[in-house]
Amino acid sequence: MNNLVYQPMLAELAPGAFDSGRHIFEPKWDGVRCLAYIGPSLRLVGRKGADLTAVFPELALADFRARAHLVLDGEMICGKGDRASFALVQQRIHKQDAFAVRLASRLNSAIYMAFDILELEGADLTSSGKALPLWEREKLLSASLTPSARVHLTPFLEGEGRAAFEAWSGLGYEGVMAKDLHAPYLQGKRSPAWQKIKVARVGEFYAVALTPGEGSRQASFGALVLASLEGGAMVHRGEVGSGFSEAGLKTILEQARDAPASLPITIKGARWIAPLKVRVKYLDETEDGKLRFPVFVD
Repeated sequence: MNNLVYQPMLAELAPGAFDSGRHIFEPKWDGVRCLAYIGPSLRLVGRKGADLTAVFPELALADFRARAHLVLDGEMICGKGDRASFALVQQRIHKQDAFAVRLASRLNSAIYMAFDILELEGADLTSSGKALPLWEREKLLSASLTPSARVHLTPFLEGEGRAAFEAWSGLGYEGVMAKDLHAPYLQGKRSPAWQKIKVARVGEFYAVALTPGEGSRQASFGALVLASLEGGAMVHRGEVGSGFSEAGLKTILEQARDAPASLPITIKGARWIAPLKVRVKYLDETEDGKLRFPVFVD
């Protein structure tokens, strides 16, 4: 094995499910990204370079039944399939005490879901000029790694993205990943060659302010400033400005009552109101907790 340090390839967010003969479709795991360096010893590395080997002591070199020295890309999950929980795996990441780590490894064991191969017997499969397309890497992955109780190969469906999305989302998965079979592995880059298609979520939040409206919305408002109550304090979750019917706009205005600002932020022209509970559909959250692509429901 060479001494290269690899950077995980990243995916763009797709607007919805699609069929394509160029793509495979995998379930989207609700876990933590992890590269596995398999050689004389095992090293597990997170998306941002953190060494996770000691965090998951239940994963041993013997669990990776590799026929060669490899570097794998995959996801560390706690639970199985639709029962995988991001909250559970996050609890594992933040434990530092040795006893707590060992206890968690028994009570909340992790499974490694492999979905790509970056290096085989010292050969970098992603390097410029020698980069292999995904269909070749998939063949090498299945030929080089035998699944075990703690290491699985991620299943995929070719071409039928809509069916894959319907099936896996119906089972409770987070969505699907669409990957171009002819694309190389682009280290550290976010590329449309990989797309994540997520199940829309619906959550309850508090509308705590109205922003000024423009055009046809000048007489009502432009967006609701959203917050959630966490640990006894309101936390900003972004704004939602779409999905409103005329009746919905009228109802919000009728219920809005002026109140002091409930968030420690400044929003030009905002009218602060007593918190109103609303439901919002959204695709994802940013790293700082803001809703992505929010749409007002009711």
